[in-house]
Amino acid sequence: MSLVRRNPKRDSNEKAVRAALHDCGVRTWTLSAPGLPDLLCALRKRFFLVEVKRPNSANGKGEWAQLTPHQRKFHEDARLSGWPVYVARNEQDVLDIVNDFDKGRYQG
Repeated sequence: MSLVRRNPKRDSNEKAVRAALHDCGVRTWTLSAPGLPDLLCALRKRFFLVEVKRPNSANGKGEWAQLTPHQRKFHEDARLSGWPVYVARNEQDVLDIVNDFDKGRYQG
């Protein structure tokens, strides 16, 4: 059984989030398995994970999509294992993540 999904649904803002990460000097790789964050990221020989969330247009209130139960479980397990894992919704989130991660103030 493969953990790689065929044609996984990507968040509409993922391209902008990846571009902002790249602008900050972060290398990214796309991940595609149920529950895994969207991106594996590297900055100065250290790794962290980023889940990209898009605005939830279904509710019409401008709220953000929430983590799925599989994603919440993976985030919990990753943090317990010492992996920093973040949620990014926009370019400002990326700047905050990179700043915190680079200064060693990350969840993990």
